[in-house]
Amino acid sequence: MAKSSKPKFDIAASITNELIEIIDRGVLPWRKPWKVGGSAVPLRHSGEPYQGVNNFLLTMRTIVAGYTSPYWMTLRQANELDAKIIKGSKSSAVVYYGTKERGRNEAASEAETDMEDPKSVPFMKSYRVFNADQIEGLRCP
Repeated sequence: MAKSSKPKFDIAASITNELIEIIDRGVLPWRKPWKVGGSAVPLRHSGEPYQGVNNFLLTMRTIVAGYTSPYWMTLRQANELDAKIIKGSKSSAVVYYGTKERGRNEAASEAETDMEDPKSVPFMKSYRVFNADQIEGLRCP
């Protein structure tokens, strides 16, 4: 199987570049009141608040873009609600940190194969979300 020539998406570089762009504009949104579209924090479509760096990133994106809604969701979640992303809308990357238990037979080196216990391996994934202001056809319950 041939390797893809497309470079892998680097979420850390993407976040860093976005923060540099915000600073270069001369407006530091983190100095403003922490009020995002009527909520103190950005929310998943289920109403659960984002935590960690995602809270900070989505708050900055909400303020910079002028969104009024604190709600964010993936394309799949919007489609499941029979809603559509507004043409030309740009998604925002968020990150998910977790761990995976790796068993003895999946060990990466011979030194690790001597271990009896599985090893916990940290990982980071990124995914894309849209603000509710970028979505048409959302209905309130």
